[in-house]
Amino acid sequence: MKLFHRLMIVVGIALFAGLLWECGPEELLKAMRGLGWMLVPFVLLEGVADVFHSLGTRLSFRRAHRTIPLLRMFRIRLAGVAINYVSPTAGMGGEIVKGTLFGRFCPGTEVASALVIDKLSIAIAQLSMATIGGSLILLWLPFPPVLTGVLYLTSVLLGSGMLGFLYFQKRGQLGRVAGWVGGLVGRERFASWVGDSLVKVDAALATYYRESGADLGWSILAHALGYACGIVQGWLFLWTLFGRNSIADASTIWILGTWCDMAGFMIPAGLGIQEGSRMIIFKALHLTSAVGFAFSLALRIEQVFWTAVGFGLYAIEYRELARAQAGFGTAESECAAAPVAAPTAAASVPEACELRP
Repeated sequence: MKLFHRLMIVVGIALFAGLLWECGPEELLKAMRGLGWMLVPFVLLEGVADVFHSLGTRLSFRRAHRTIPLLRMFRIRLAGVAINYVSPTAGMGGEIVKGTLFGRFCPGTEVASALVIDKLSIAIAQLSMATIGGSLILLWLPFPPVLTGVLYLTSVLLGSGMLGFLYFQKRGQLGRVAGWVGGLVGRERFASWVGDSLVKVDAALATYYRESGADLGWSILAHALGYACGIVQGWLFLWTLFGRNSIADASTIWILGTWCDMAGFMIPAGLGIQEGSRMIIFKALHLTSAVGFAFSLALRIEQVFWTAVGFGLYAIEYRELARAQAGFGTAESECAAAPVAAPTAAASVPEACELRP
């Protein structure tokens, strides 16, 4: 797996370098200069999107466990996204980080079930917007037939997986599926461990769909609004460089670009895929491929900026978590040392002991 990941990195770098050579650094620099200071709101729009995504994550928790403030949800989500962006873990490394940080505020099984639901909610919002919107756009926009076929195949495969994932979620059978898959690939011990671990998560998932299932739709809507900020970015880019006030063109850039990104998910950070797809899309809109590469470069700057912010927030959250755990450990030791035999000693027991079950 590590070898495959490294190979994909090499492929991505080679593709990126080839596309850069094709565009020409001078044309690219000219387009970036045309964007100028408008790069600032372009980048900051992703922060607005993350607020909507954080709301979507909040709605993935059961109503009884939505006690985490939205600002805290925003901080933890950005920390997880930063880890996902740089790690070769297929988007799972950041989920582990989020689970650890959310665990301060909510039982572990509830956090795990919420993250599973949120992952599905995000995927449904993204894939449905890309597939439905892309299908409408391709009715009038010329696009390479082979690439069009790849996009529809991606939607069929991912959509089928999501429907199956939702089916087993609602019935609380993820543990059974994990056990079956593990046995199929000859990892019975791992399958048994995962299956046992998912029993409580399955129960929490079933409870969510029974008590708060309608909120899944609202979570999907919140994530969709977050993705819509990407359309605003496209509009801002076109308006700044060309005075082009077209929501249709901006929607085309985001929708087809996202669809292509999903098809090239195996390349870490979409390196080369993001650039190549935007070049094709901008060319279809009767603009130069260099401008498409410049748009992709602006997206890269945005991604690097928010990844840096996410790592900063991760450091803050991790430090607070360590302090909380250290404080809990101190309270536990004080409780263990406190005299309990004499009734008169009750007044000398530290207040933290009262929190012990």
